[in-house]
Amino acid sequence: MNYKDGWALKHFRWLRYGVAVLVVVAATVVRLLLNPLLGNAAPFLPFILAVLFSAWYGGLRPGLLSTGLSAGIIHYFWLRSNGTDVVGFRNLILLGLFLVAGIGLSWVNEVLHQSRRGSEATLKALRSSEEQYRLLVDGVKDCAIYLLDAQGYVMSWNAGAERIEGYRAEEIIGQHFSRFCPPEDVAQGKPERVIAAAIAQERFEEEGWRVRKDGSRFWSHLLMTALWDEAGELRGFSKLVRDISDRQRAEAERQQSEAALQRSEEQLRLALDASQAGIWDWNLPTGTVSWSSKTEQLLGLIPGTFSKTYETFLEAVHPGDRDQVVQAVAKALETKKDYAQEFRVTWPDGSIHWIAGAGKLLLNDQGEVVRMLGTNMDVTERKQTELALQQQTDRERLIGAIAQRLRQSLNLEEILNTAVAEVRQFLQTDRVIIYEFQADQSGVVVVESVAPEWTSLQGTVVPPLEEALVQLYRAGQVSSLSDIYATPLEPDCLNLLTQFQIRADLVIPILQGEELWGLLVVHHCASAHEWQALEIDLLKQLAAQLAIAIQQSQLYQQVQQLNSNLEHQVQERMQQLQQALNFEAVLKRITDKVRDSLDEGHILQTAVRELALVLQADSCNAALYDLEQGTADVCYEYTTSTFAFQGRRLHLESFPEIYQPLLQGQCVQFCSIMSSSRQDQAALLACPVLDDQGVLGDLWLRHRPEYIFTEQEIRLVQQIANQGAIALRQARLYQAAQAQVEALERLNQLKDDFLSTVSHELRTPVANMKMSIRMLELALKQEVPTSNQPQKSERYLRILQDECEREISLINDLLDLQRLEVGVQPLTLTTIDLYTWVEQLVKPFEERMRARQQTLQVEIAPELPPVVSDLLGLERILGELLNNACKYTPPGDRISVKVQAQAERIRFQVINLGTEIPAHELTRIFDKFYRVPSADPWKQGGTGLGLALVQKLARHLQGQVYVESTNHRTVFTVEVPMTLAAELAGKKSNR
Repeated sequence: MNYKDGWALKHFRWLRYGVAVLVVVAATVVRLLLNPLLGNAAPFLPFILAVLFSAWYGGLRPGLLSTGLSAGIIHYFWLRSNGTDVVGFRNLILLGLFLVAGIGLSWVNEVLHQSRRGSEATLKALRSSEEQYRLLVDGVKDCAIYLLDAQGYVMSWNAGAERIEGYRAEEIIGQHFSRFCPPEDVAQGKPERVIAAAIAQERFEEEGWRVRKDGSRFWSHLLMTALWDEAGELRGFSKLVRDISDRQRAEAERQQSEAALQRSEEQLRLALDASQAGIWDWNLPTGTVSWSSKTEQLLGLIPGTFSKTYETFLEAVHPGDRDQVVQAVAKALETKKDYAQEFRVTWPDGSIHWIAGAGKLLLNDQGEVVRMLGTNMDVTERKQTELALQQQTDRERLIGAIAQRLRQSLNLEEILNTAVAEVRQFLQTDRVIIYEFQADQSGVVVVESVAPEWTSLQGTVVPPLEEALVQLYRAGQVSSLSDIYATPLEPDCLNLLTQFQIRADLVIPILQGEELWGLLVVHHCASAHEWQALEIDLLKQLAAQLAIAIQQSQLYQQVQQLNSNLEHQVQERMQQLQQALNFEAVLKRITDKVRDSLDEGHILQTAVRELALVLQADSCNAALYDLEQGTADVCYEYTTSTFAFQGRRLHLESFPEIYQPLLQGQCVQFCSIMSSSRQDQAALLACPVLDDQGVLGDLWLRHRPEYIFTEQEIRLVQQIANQGAIALRQARLYQAAQAQVEALERLNQLKDDFLSTVSHELRTPVANMKMSIRMLELALKQEVPTSNQPQKSERYLRILQDECEREISLINDLLDLQRLEVGVQPLTLTTIDLYTWVEQLVKPFEERMRARQQTLQVEIAPELPPVVSDLLGLERILGELLNNACKYTPPGDRISVKVQAQAERIRFQVINLGTEIPAHELTRIFDKFYRVPSADPWKQGGTGLGLALVQKLARHLQGQVYVESTNHRTVFTVEVPMTLAAELAGKKSNR
């Protein structure tokens, strides 16, 4: 708006008031001119017209100005009695009605003015839209103009068409115009009907929906004109399309504005018709108050019972509002301003109603208030609505505040504390608690908000509630007590409520689905309280919010726990991966050791050290088993503590609960508690070192008492134990190979010694026999026999016989030993009387022993049963042992032969004194070709086959032979069964 328009509008506003004054003056002049005809009758008629014209021309305020001026002029010229200022009651009523009518007419005209201005604005907008539409058509780009051929196919296309329809010329030329029609119009054959109408009527015009390229629709104005040539033939159609969607919306808005105006006028009419305001008039100088019957009804009085005094009016006002009314009236009188006050009145039946009172002051010429005119209206429903709205607003504010805090926090304790504090503040109660159910239906007061003067119940454990009451709460029912003393209760329940200082309570269940989580409880402790539906509804909504918050908090805690678990699992997994890499590195180092070294000590010492370091154990040791003796020797150890086990020997049978699983190939993990001292406590892991041939030993790890070895750690120990087993087997195989090499070297040496010995032994008899033959030959060639010639010949023959026997014996020993080794030595079972057989066996040795000054002692146990065995085998065994005894027993010492029975076996012992075999030689005494060094001081010779043959023969007879030698006493013991099995004998004979 420019300055000129503003100046005109400002002067128009003042002009409205000037017109109002002029119209009132004109009405006054007209009424004064009619005064000779009408007198004081009908003074209001011209002024009503003046008010109506002022309101119609200027609106509300000029109408009110006209009404006030008219009332004053009417009062001054026509309503005063006898030229005084006193106005009669009837005239006063008429004047009041005139004022009400003037005000009403002014209001109605103001509403009509506003409606008219809205319609003008709407019409102006419509005209503007039409002007824009015209410019759009003139500008072409805003109007789709194109040509169709006679069949309706697009022949030309302009920029406006491209903008409106959305198609480019190359996309649409040659296409049928039905593409712009909605699918439902095409289905109904509308394009064909449009062409037919345009041909028949020369042109076709309509408004309707059209479809753009992108599928959107717009409201359009369509003008389609048939084009004929000079010959009267149809050449095509020109088509003009305008997008009038904006105009359609403007038209719809205009129709809505007119409908709204009509509704406003109807509402105003209904309001004026339905207005039942009470009118009152207070004459201050006289103190009398007059009012209409409607006012009496509003105050709850019976019509006609009002005593017409201000005090009577005050008696009807509610005591709580009486002082406010008195102060408002006094202030209005003091400030000489209009009075307006809303207050409560108490009807005789005790009901309370709200009244909106308004009053206007009338002043005299001295400016003193002489009268107050006013109206009273019943606004109880509005007040109740406002109160309900206020309560609803407060409730929504509380719920919103709590919900906001619930959204801002997932801390359950903080949420619950916030809720009880807000509820106690909003409801102005003494105590609010939240009670959580336990598994046994008892409950605990988890949070509380309580006034300082009342006992706190925080943490109180409440006994289990009755099942019926729990089911009631589970069903979502509310429990309330307005006054515990006015309600019949069980004595125990009443005592409990009294103990907790509860006078009235309200219990709202907190449900999570079908589960009863707890209770929201509100207490009035000081006095009884009648619970309102609004309070109950508020707490129900809050309980629902709390249930959601509790669930969210629990879910959040679960998510936190899951996140924590996930992080822990990730960390554990990373640790496991790192540990696995460390384990693989350790395993590779030990595997490389096993592959690069055959020293079991170096490998096992490396293994225990690597294990202890990678597992951070206090110590780790490796033990090797001797299963025959049932022992485990701790051979290798790495430790960082004061406990050391290396060098200890443990007996497997002493700890069966540990070594039995180990011998079965199982790992054992346990905690050792040697004493109450933590230093003596440890977590132990034992893992067997085994391969496919059996258990070779074990690995032990010692850790702090609370430590638990994981499966991955146990697998690592098992893998290292397997590598240890491989290392042990390799080392032992290497040692065995080395031992075999050494044994072969010894056998080779023995072979050389044997060949040397045998060659000597074989050459000696042969040389003796050769010499004896030569001497015998010389002796026989002597011509002159002498007396000693027969003795020499006999001695030479004996030498030949002895040496020949030696040679035969040597050969027989070799043959027998060979047959025993290959298992083809025959057995001939014979029943032997031991008493007779032993005596015959020792006789050949008696003379030899006497010659060597040796003593023979034979001890045979009494009542020995006959023995079934191979006679030749037994003779060879005892004969060889007696021969050795004679050979190595010094002169003067004793040789003993003992025979006794023991558990189905016969024991033969040959004992010689005065000689002792070194302990380190006892294990080799039965080896072939082996002779104890320095054990033959008499140089009696021998092949070293005798004892080897004894051992082979004893085993051949299902027996055994062993030797003991201590304190210059050597004992050879032979044990054979009393009865040799015939089947076994047959098998050995048939080999």
